[in-house]
Amino acid sequence: NSAGFGGASLINLQDFVQENVIQFINCTVINNHAKFGGGGIAAGILFYEFNAIFANRFHFGGVDFLNNSSPTGGGAYFFISRTKSSKAAENSISFSNCCWCSNNATVGAAVLLIPDAFNVFTDGYLPVPIFKNCSFENNHNIITPHIMENNIRQPAVGALFSSTVTINITSNVTFLRNEGTAISITAGSINILENATLVFQE
Repeated sequence: NSAGFGGASLINLQDFVQENVIQFINCTVINNHAKFGGGGIAAGILFYEFNAIFANRFHFGGVDFLNNSSPTGGGAYFFISRTKSSKAAENSISFSNCCWCSNNATVGAAVLLIPDAFNVFTDGYLPVPIFKNCSFENNHNIITPHIMENNIRQPAVGALFSSTVTINITSNVTFLRNEGTAISITAGSINILENATLVFQE
């Protein structure tokens, strides 16, 4: 399958969307391509000044992302808007027992997490994605000529790439034989919680 965003699936929450649960459970997302972002899946929570997007939940459990490709977010691409309301914290994104294997992108070969480019707020609240018992294996950062920033070619970075979005690791997460940077965090943080382990190998 192929598309501009989300080769297999595109999910966009906006306006007054509340109390939804979007789940992908025990499935495989394989051999998809997106021209711009989210080779496998693209999903977003888009806040604007008068919106009320609260208590929504994205959960991916036992999902294998295999051999998907895009310039950004080869396996999965998440665009998230800030909001002035602390209720944004009620929106959640979580991954458990997921594997990203042999996905390709310039930025975020497996996963890309980024604020919405058209959001009107420069500060405020963002959801904190959670990773539990996940693995990133044999993903590849590739050069895409048209990915530019300030007329400078974007370097190929991150099996997992996050810009500004904080990440919580709550259990074992493994990075194995990825070609390029395993994790790239820009103006954000990654929290390894108690009893969790983050493993980098080969």
